[in-house]
Amino acid sequence: MDGGGPDVVVLHKLSAVAGITTATDPIRQYVPELGDGARTVAMMTLILAGALSAYCRPSASALAAYEADPNVIGLRLDLRATLENAVATLIAGTVARA
Repeated sequence: MDGGGPDVVVLHKLSAVAGITTATDPIRQYVPELGDGARTVAMMTLILAGALSAYCRPSASALAAYEADPNVIGLRLDLRATLENAVATLIAGTVARA
């Protein structure tokens, strides 16, 4: 199975482009020093949010592992705090590189 063919992929990618465009404007407004890097920050933020949303919803087995061994509890992430930290780091790095 190929997931619906190229038409489905094009629709998905166009939706992603629209989301990135929508997110870029407020980023440029609040962090103008990013310049053209605002689009990259927007794109990476959306990617990070998607990945972290899956990662930050641990399974029952993962929750049991966190309880069983305190050495792995550091991997239990809070979505909002982790995303805020990641985006702040991304913005700082992008500004530093500009």
